[in-house]
Amino acid sequence: CIGSLGKEDPLGAFASQWKAALKTEAGFTTAEVAPALATLLATKDSKEQACVKRAALLSALLMQKALLPRIEDVVEKEEKVSHEKLAEEAEADFGDPKKVGLKLAPDFVESCYTPIIQSGGSFDLRPSAYSNEENLHFGTITCSLGARYKSYCANVGRTYVINPTKAQERNYKLLLELQKEVIGALRPGAKLSAAYAAAQSRLKSKNAALEPNLFKNCGFGMGIEFREPLFQLNS
Repeated sequence: CIGSLGKEDPLGAFASQWKAALKTEAGFTTAEVAPALATLLATKDSKEQACVKRAALLSALLMQKALLPRIEDVVEKEEKVSHEKLAEEAEADFGDPKKVGLKLAPDFVESCYTPIIQSGGSFDLRPSAYSNEENLHFGTITCSLGARYKSYCANVGRTYVINPTKAQERNYKLLLELQKEVIGALRPGAKLSAAYAAAQSRLKSKNAALEPNLFKNCGFGMGIEFREPLFQLNS
């Protein structure tokens, strides 16, 4: 039996010859090994953890020291700048880590995806979302970006509310409480589902009417893969 990655389609002469050779040999079977490899790679050694931490630090600083000041400037001056334009500017910042005070070799740094900036009441919170050509609306603004350092990924998302209502302030405070519950449930030996259950339980006790708005997962494992599909924080 030969292990294979069923969803992958390798290209090139060697790959073609290998597949052809397997077909001519009797008795050979293949088995999907992607889940086993994902489980093996999910545990990060100290060097890998250091790469993830650097990627996370860069992501947070780019949000705090580059993207946020730019958005504040647009709002203050009431400029008409599109989400797409702001996203392009934010992506360009990945090429110069020194701009945010980090001494990281630019050759090891790249963006996991084009930053996502949304406003105006229409939001897509999936990682596959994109920044459209609409101008920034000075109300609720969501931003997300992710850095990759030496192939290891990190991600950060922020919601900025300009002149929030009392209800928005209450809901945002509750959201931070849910985040705290999720982080608190992430302990060695605990099931990943415990993190989602903790958030769900807190939401039910504080404001059950909002439970239908809770996502089907509240996070996922990251590493060389931006999203590790076998390690989602769901029920």
